[in-house]
Amino acid sequence: MKKIVAVLGTIMIMLSMVGCGLAKPTDPAELKKNSGTMFEGKYVYGGIVEENYLSTIDYTVKYDGTVEMTKEYILLGAPCEFYATATLTDSELTAIYDASKASLKKNDFGNYMIDGWDGGIWTFTFYEAGSTSGEELFHGSFSGGNNALDTFRNILEHYSNTVDFYNADGDAEPALN
Repeated sequence: MKKIVAVLGTIMIMLSMVGCGLAKPTDPAELKKNSGTMFEGKYVYGGIVEENYLSTIDYTVKYDGTVEMTKEYILLGAPCEFYATATLTDSELTAIYDASKASLKKNDFGNYMIDGWDGGIWTFTFYEAGSTSGEELFHGSFSGGNNALDTFRNILEHYSNTVDFYNADGDAEPALN
């Protein structure tokens, strides 16, 4: 189900860009000629927590389509990190890139108002090719309904929910109730 949501989110953003008269989606082969970080996402969980809980998830999307993910858990009061790597599809890579570029151009989130709260805070940052200085696109909470934000979240969450995470010792992430 989550994969379907991610694919539909990608299709929605691509269709909305064409419908608004914006340029066609970027060629993924052109993006992959670049190196370094293209996009970062971070989710910090909020709300009431138990003794053991998932604290944050960090996502780093590279221009080659690789997404590196780190989940930080608080287990018995101590932070523990678990890692995973995956590869985005070409359509997911270009959807993130095109939504980021369009959001920068339009300053999409400068006056963005939330009408709900999902319990945590997202931060999305975009890096131009060759740059090590990112441009923050969004920092805050949202409940859905914004094409760019939904695209970012749906694609990133798809991977963090479908790949296996391991710590530096090779232990699998904990299954929390």
